[in-house]
Amino acid sequence: MPIKRWIERHPLLATIASFAVLTAPQWVASVWALFSSEPLIPFLIKHNVPHFGFSPWFVTAPLGILMFATVLLINLRKRGPAVHARHLRMSCDPSIEGCVKQTLFTSQRLPTNFFRVKVEADSEQSVKNCAAILTSIKKDGRTKWGGDSAKLTFAQGEAPDAFSKTIRNKVPEFFDVLAVTSTNEIYPGTYQNPFGRIWPYAPTLPEIFSEPGDYILTVAVTGDEVPTETAQLKFTWTRNWQTSALVLITEAPRSVSSEAQRKLDLKMYVLGRDYNEITAELATHLQFLNDGATPRTILSVTFGYRDPDRVWKNSWEFITPIAGSLGNVRPLRIEPKSEHVETFSVVIPHRFLEKAGGVIGLLISVTKPGGAVDRQLELIEINHPATEGSNRISFQGRRIEGVCFDA
Repeated sequence: MPIKRWIERHPLLATIASFAVLTAPQWVASVWALFSSEPLIPFLIKHNVPHFGFSPWFVTAPLGILMFATVLLINLRKRGPAVHARHLRMSCDPSIEGCVKQTLFTSQRLPTNFFRVKVEADSEQSVKNCAAILTSIKKDGRTKWGGDSAKLTFAQGEAPDAFSKTIRNKVPEFFDVLAVTSTNEIYPGTYQNPFGRIWPYAPTLPEIFSEPGDYILTVAVTGDEVPTETAQLKFTWTRNWQTSALVLITEAPRSVSSEAQRKLDLKMYVLGRDYNEITAELATHLQFLNDGATPRTILSVTFGYRDPDRVWKNSWEFITPIAGSLGNVRPLRIEPKSEHVETFSVVIPHRFLEKAGGVIGLLISVTKPGGAVDRQLELIEINHPATEGSNRISFQGRRIEGVCFDA
């Protein structure tokens, strides 16, 4: 409403206006006294001028109080989200219900997997006009598509609100990223009426996904009165509709607190983790981004294991990395305003996989601008341990800063 928006933009003027209405009889009487010694009401009666038969305070006082209460209520509601910050939260994993939706698609009614991202509102209030946008696709650090923004549909893709969804508290919505048919054709999460699922950009989707492997997709979601949230997704393209997968990268950039980012001009992001259940090999893909004005050096990257039955300090057992795959056998120098992507791998002994709560750690030692050494630890904690004769586990990732990692 225009009045509500005006009050939100000009709370001081709205408050002054409410007090002006409240005290209007007094102001009018004071101004009248400047021009006449006779009181206003007797003057009106004497000259037969129409006027209220009761005190104008009975009108202006309630009206002014109502206006002031309205201004106060609108501004309290406006400040509410600042106290209880509203934002949108994304999640994506094949294990999350709704992130992989099988349906019949195309004119041939082919079985198709739609790979989708779950979006929730972290607020008791609904978030209106939410939109999902794809901004880039990369593979092995190279941009396959970018420099544009492709609007993605919220389910259902043909619905009128597919590009402007209201997300309610505790009622998640899903937006479409990619779809793969049973004939292993890829379709986009974009939609144009009346043509349907078409990709109106260059290069084409077959050119972008021309070879199997892991692709990093950057997406963003926006909404009214909430900050824009961005995330990176890993799409594993196997050229098989049943084995391809889309997951949200465990450690997104927002996992680093703003205070920590201000403190550290070298930022470290986990672009993804690959775990081979046959060989028990864990590969972690790290991105180092130097936003500072001085070079930084990655001194060492060390793998370790912590037994959940022991105390935290001095309880780490070190795991030997795979020969040739520890990227910084020599120190890695990251120049100012540059980035570097490296993969670090280790084969985890089976005894380290047998306990729930066991932790695999990846310690990164980095020089600070002043020359001191700063340490950050990327962890995966085993949720479901391996059974005898199997290396299958499930785990979650997290980050600890400034850790003690004593031998």
